[in-house]
Amino acid sequence: MKSLPLEKAFLIQPLFTDPTDSCTASCFEGTMGQAFADDPFAPTIAAVTLGEYIYIEGAANNTFLTEAFDYAVQHRLTIVTLNHEISRYFKTQYRDHLVVKTRYRMYTVPEPDVSALLGYIRSVPPQYELRKIDSSIYHQLLQCDWSKYFVANFKNDIDFSNNAFGCVAMYKGKPVSGTSCYSYYRSGCETVVATASEHRRKGLALACSSVFVTECLRRGKIPHWDCANERSLALAQKLGYRLYETYEGLCVSS
Repeated sequence: MKSLPLEKAFLIQPLFTDPTDSCTASCFEGTMGQAFADDPFAPTIAAVTLGEYIYIEGAANNTFLTEAFDYAVQHRLTIVTLNHEISRYFKTQYRDHLVVKTRYRMYTVPEPDVSALLGYIRSVPPQYELRKIDSSIYHQLLQCDWSKYFVANFKNDIDFSNNAFGCVAMYKGKPVSGTSCYSYYRSGCETVVATASEHRRKGLALACSSVFVTECLRRGKIPHWDCANERSLALAQKLGYRLYETYEGLCVSS
């Protein structure tokens, strides 16, 4: 598995055909992530890593897939692939080290009811305050496992401020829920949403996501949404997203 310079990541783009994925688009544009291939000049199988995920496409190559799996274990990544042969290889060879989870791809562009979004925003309980992610909040978010991926894929707070945005719900001076850019590319971004466990079921994620989607549309950016579970799916559908298809995420363990 040979690493490619980010500025050469576009060479593996023809192997990736998911029309709904924005994380790989970020890599192909040379924005963020890492790219790997079996052959940097004539790739037949390749991988893109960004945040918690590794995307693998191309012709199944056992040597490459073994190295990719080792890399995924080392970095605790979820494997995503559209290739049934690649998926079958992992589930056969590493069945004792995989948890297969159903995920949900959404159609890329939501069709929100703007009045509904405004209602979700207004319904935030009075003890919470919705805030834009600034430099101070950026550093707070990095300190907690539940919130770090609101900003962790960016080099620093300046990189985030220049290329991304997000909304958080604050409680007693601390962020407790939010929606942000997981990654970005020229036309849009990938969405990440989470809430601290003790502040769930209060409409905070829905309100923050409503602010986020509204801001994306105001900026002319596509807010991609990929759902890791049924809760995320239900939230996305309230915001105007429609289900494109279900697929498998292969979560690795040591």
